[in-house]
Amino acid sequence: MPWVVDCIIPCYNNAATVTRAVRSVLEQDVGDGVLTLILVDDGSSDDSVAQVRAIGDSRVTIVRQPNAGPAAARNTGVRAGRAPFCAFLDADDVWRPGKLRLQVAALLAADDSCVGGHCVSFLQRRACGRRIVRTMPAPERFADATMDVCMTTLGSTMLARRAMFDAVGLFDEGLRCFEDWDWQLRCLLKGFRFDTSPQVLVEKYEGGRRSGAVVEVSAALLRRRLPEVRTAFGARAARRLASALYFEIALSDALRRDWAGCIVNSVRCLGANPRRLGLLARQAARRIPGRSGVWLGDARM
Repeated sequence: MPWVVDCIIPCYNNAATVTRAVRSVLEQDVGDGVLTLILVDDGSSDDSVAQVRAIGDSRVTIVRQPNAGPAAARNTGVRAGRAPFCAFLDADDVWRPGKLRLQVAALLAADDSCVGGHCVSFLQRRACGRRIVRTMPAPERFADATMDVCMTTLGSTMLARRAMFDAVGLFDEGLRCFEDWDWQLRCLLKGFRFDTSPQVLVEKYEGGRRSGAVVEVSAALLRRRLPEVRTAFGARAARRLASALYFEIALSDALRRDWAGCIVNSVRCLGANPRRLGLLARQAARRIPGRSGVWLGDARM
C-alpha cells in the first residue's frame, strides 16, 4: 500500500526563499508514495503566494490566514491535511534529496507504535557564511538531550505520525518561539519516542533574531512543564530543563547587549545546573554573531 505524507510549510513574507523550499519538497523521490504540500500563508504582504502558484504543481494546496505566528500556521496545516504522516519545512530552509523516503522507511520499519517521530541531522548555514553540522542524538539519548537544548528544530527536520497530534494535541499557539520544544516535551511525557538519523538531509538558514520579550514570555510558559518533567524523568531532568530555559533568556539578553540581564540569567542557569558551565560557554561562543566555536557534538564544515 503506498504511503501518504502531508508536508506543511508555514510562510510569512518569505518571497526570497519560499520557491527554493517548495521545490526541495516537490523534487523528493517518493516512489509509489503520495505527497501533498500544504503552504500556509500566515498573512504575508509580499508576493510569496504568487511565486508558489507560479510553480504550477497540482500537489500544492495553499491555505491563507491572518498573521498568527508559526505555531498557528503549522496547526492550520495539520488540520487541513488528512495523511497519516506529517512533515514540516520552514519557508527559508531546504530538504536534501532522499530526506522524506528515508524517514518514511524508518517509521514504517519501526516495530513499536510508540516510535511516533523521526528527525534527521541538518546543516546550519549562518548569516556570517559559516556552516555547522548539527547531529541528532541517538534515539536512546533523545529524551535526555531534550532537557538540555531544543536541538531538533522540528519545523524542518521531523516526520511524525498524525496519531501523535491526536494524542498530544497541536502546537501551543501561545508560544511565539520554543513551540517545537514544547510539543516535543509533551510527546515524550505521553510516552512517545523519536527515531533519529545522523544523515544530514536538511539545510537550515539562519533567520532573524527573536525579541527578548518573546523569548522571556515563551520560556516562562514552557516552565509550566517542569512539574510534569520532574514526575516523569526525575528532579535532575527538571533542573536541566530549567537551566536550558534560563540559558535561552541569557543568550537573548546578550544579543540585545543587555549585559546585566545576561549575567543574572546566566547565574540562574548555572544555579539550576552547575554542570552546564562548559556547555554554556561553548553554546554562547557558537550562537553569538561574530564569535567562533561549535556546539558540543557538532562538526565544522
